[in-house]
Order: sequence, then C-alpha cells, then structure tokens
Amino acid sequence: MLPVSPIELDSVLRLARNIRLAAERESTKNYPVPVSAATAHADALTADWLLRAERGLAVIRPPSPAEADHAMTTLSGLRGRARGQAHPRGELQSLDRFEAEVRAAADKTASFTTCPVCRQERPDPWRALHPRPDDRTYACDACKRCGAHWEIRRLQILR
Repeated sequence: MLPVSPIELDSVLRLARNIRLAAERESTKNYPVPVSAATAHADALTADWLLRAERGLAVIRPPSPAEADHAMTTLSGLRGRARGQAHPRGELQSLDRFEAEVRAAADKTASFTTCPVCRQERPDPWRALHPRPDDRTYACDACKRCGAHWEIRRLQILR
C-alpha cells in the first residue's frame, strides 16, 4: 500500500472518476443501446453506426442526419414490400415498432455526448462520440464550453 494524499492531483482525479462512475452508471449501463428486431429487419438495416446484437441491433454512435434518413428510407422500403403481402398487419406493426426503437436508441446515444460537467449539448453528436474497438465503450470529444473530456471505460481487475 502507498500513502495517498487528498491534495495529490492523481488522487483527486481518481476520486472524481469514482464519483462520476457512481453518478453516471445508471444512464450509461445500456451502452451500446439495444434495439430489438427480427433477423430479416436487422439484416436489411446495415450501417456503421449499428452493430449486430444478440436480439437485433445496437446503436454504437448517433447517426448523422444523412445516415438517419438513409435508415428511415430503408425502413420505408421494407414497409412498402410488407404492404404488398397478403397479411401485412403484423409485419407493419413490427416495422413501426422497430423504427421507433431505432429513433429512440439514436437519441439515447446522442445524449452521451452531453457534457457531464456543464450540461452543454453537442450540435453534432455523430462527430463527437467515438466507439472503441471493443464496441462496448466510448470516448467523447472535449466540451467546447468547459474543456471537459469523458468516456466509458471497462473496469479490469488484475490478479
């Protein structure tokens, strides 16, 4: 064990990280944000901001307006094909639910770019959030107002 002084910068930073972890744990525990979808629907909606997940898709970063429009156009095409089927009701409801979940998940993911210090929202969240290679954690660009930098890290216990 090493003695730790509360006035050491490293100790203060470690304490601040632990407090933030406890405060933000609930809001960030579902990153990446899951979207339940039928396999055919998940296969049709492919994009680099969406990741295949166990029961559908997961949103790993907010889409740009053009990417969101492309996804909604793809879903409209799926709806058009479903209307041409003999019994489209269940399919159309499933697609409507899927679209609503994709939009909500994109909004939730965009909320991760709001500065936890000064609560400044980003005008361009699709540029600010950077998923890490493990697709389970992210880093966000520094806040333009206060300079804060935040991320989600996985805790690794060394033995």
